[in-house]
Amino acid sequence: MAAHNLLSYKAGGQAYDAWALEELVSHYVTYRKLASLRVLRHRPADDDRPITEPAKAYPLLPATDFRCLAIATRFPRKLIKQLPPGSCQRGEHPGIFQLRAGTRRVRLVVINDLRPLPQNAPWRLFSSDEAQRRLALQQYHPRSEIGVHLHNLIAHYKFGDGNMAHTFEDMQREARKWIIEHYLDQLAPEERLKGLDPEERLKGLDAEERLKGLDPEDIFKRYDPEERLKGLDAEERLKGLDEATIEAWLAKQRRDH
Repeated sequence: MAAHNLLSYKAGGQAYDAWALEELVSHYVTYRKLASLRVLRHRPADDDRPITEPAKAYPLLPATDFRCLAIATRFPRKLIKQLPPGSCQRGEHPGIFQLRAGTRRVRLVVINDLRPLPQNAPWRLFSSDEAQRRLALQQYHPRSEIGVHLHNLIAHYKFGDGNMAHTFEDMQREARKWIIEHYLDQLAPEERLKGLDPEERLKGLDAEERLKGLDPEDIFKRYDPEERLKGLDAEERLKGLDEATIEAWLAKQRRDH
């Protein structure tokens, strides 16, 4: 893979034709300019702010940093007929071809023609041949949680098996846990509480979750005393207070009553 990789995919029921190839090359042109401008403006890839193109010429990233891949389930006979003679050359391995599109070389990957090797399993999961898909599913070894989920989805919906006991409620619970552990402290207090009334803000949260990541000023600024303590038992209400403060409050209550 190159530093920047653009993929265009057509499933078994779709024709990969000259128009699809032109779309891929046009996206390459746009993307190369955008990536070059991000470097010029010192912008990270995840910065979504608009970038204004300079009126004058500016340096582009090397063309060798970009690779275009045309992915087709079946061999695109229509495309080959539309291209000038000699525009499609076989690669060293089955299912791999080199296309000439203007000045660009585009790698064509024909999924149905790939060899049944483990390194090709992610591609062959999308073959139009069921036997190929089943073999690819056996060879595919996920390396991440997303990969495991993809494996299970394909096994369940393509072949009617696989471990799909994971319910929607399980996903919600795990998502909530992940947000609290990895993302909650990145949100401003206003973003955490936006759109919720006081009761909803506290519902379902124990004392630690309610207060996680908030400094005392944030906590007391947003809740009146009753809302802050609502639903907490006596031990949770007193947690964090020193003995002197508790004893002083008790002494005042005795004097007042």
